[in-house]
This record gives sequence, structure tokens and C-alpha cells, in this order.
Amino acid sequence: VYGDYTCDEVMTLRRYRDDYLAKHLFGRAFIRVYYAISPSLAKHIKPDSRLGKAIRKYLDKKVEILSM
Repeated sequence: VYGDYTCDEVMTLRRYRDDYLAKHLFGRAFIRVYYAISPSLAKHIKPDSRLGKAIRKYLDKKVEILSM
């Protein structure tokens, strides 16, 4: 939904994945499920669509918390 794999928000989410989620059992399970289903979902979510904007708004709040 950000449209750029290297934007600051994506980098923050990747750091969270690598530094926290990947170190815990349930986090690793979440990562596996996410990568199993996200490619097919991403094909249908355009960044400028209503759904894309809603997801980005949700993620922006999470990124804000992670950036504190």
C-alpha cells in the first residue's frame, strides 16, 4: 500500500519484523502466514484505492508507535 519497498514506513515495519517478530514463535508463524497470503492479496489492493488508503492509515498508526 505504500508503493515503494524502501520508503521509511516500510523500513520501520521490516525492522519490527526482523528485530521483534522473527525472534518469537508466534511472530515467526505470523511472518510465514503473511508471506504465504500477501502476494495474492497485494495484486488486488491498489495504493490509491479506498482499501489501500484504509490499510495505509492503519499501518501509519502502527509505524508511529514503532517509531517512538
